[in-house]
Parts: sequence; C-alpha cells; structure tokens
Amino acid sequence: MDIYDNRSKPFLFLSDNNKRKINIEKLKVIKMIKWQESFNVNIKSIDEQHKKLVDILNKMDKSKNEEKKIILETFDELFEYVKYHFSFEEKLMRDKNYSGYAKHKIMHEKIISTLQEYYENFQNKNTENTIDAHTIISFLMDWLLTHIMQKDKLYAKEILTISTT
Repeated sequence: MDIYDNRSKPFLFLSDNNKRKINIEKLKVIKMIKWQESFNVNIKSIDEQHKKLVDILNKMDKSKNEEKKIILETFDELFEYVKYHFSFEEKLMRDKNYSGYAKHKIMHEKIISTLQEYYENFQNKNTENTIDAHTIISFLMDWLLTHIMQKDKLYAKEILTISTT
C-alpha cells in the first residue's frame, strides 16, 4: 500500500500486515502523506485528530523551503496540536483503564522532548549540529505513521473491546 504522495515513484510502503518497510536514505524525497482508511483506529475523535496531524505535517512539508519564520510558525502549530492530541489520548486511556497507558504516556513524553529538541535546533540553525526542515518532516512523517499503525491501533483495539463488553 503506497502511503506517500511522491510524484516520481514511491519509496516507502506499509505492507498489508502493517509492518514498516522504510529506506531511510530516501526519506528526504517524501512529498506528502495521503490519508488511507487503513490508518483509522476506529475511534472517530482520534481518527479526526490523526487526520489533522497529517494535514499539518503536509502543510509543514509544503513550507519547508520557505523562510525560517514560516517553517517555525507551522512547527509551532504542529507542536501545539501534538500536545493537545496526546493529552486527549491519555485522558481517553485513563478513562477506559487502558492496560498500556503508562508505556504509551512515556512514548508521548519522548516525542514531545524530541520535538522540542528539533524545534530548538532548527530555531538555532546557524549553529553547529543543526537539523534541517527536511529531516524534521521526514522524522515526523515516519513517527506519526508508525505510531498510528502500531501503538495507537493497539490501544484502540483494547479500548473498543472494553467499550463493547
């Protein structure tokens, strides 16, 4: 299943059994993520939030060659929405007594920390050890799809099972 919109040829795929196949060297050629129904975790509010995250990432990808100020504004939007989304997910997990809540929360904390580090690094781009917008966007696209397809689907399955019993 081709999940990336790359005008020349696809480089990254998710197989039908949701296992990642990624060629890291070609991450920088990713253009946009096309939302697939297979990304749905079947919790409407979460699916809508995931779609919004994909939209913001695609917006960030479109702005990656713009002035630094424009990229940082889009990064701010993404960062704020990620924090909102994680807070929402964590409340849902607590409310439904999800067994993997503590581990999932730690994953969220790690991504927030990484985003903060990337943001600060990009903001100070004129210094050594800087990171470019392409690298940040590639990391985020890979992380988001991996997180949705593996971790979020896992908690959603348990929550949906709990809700129907």
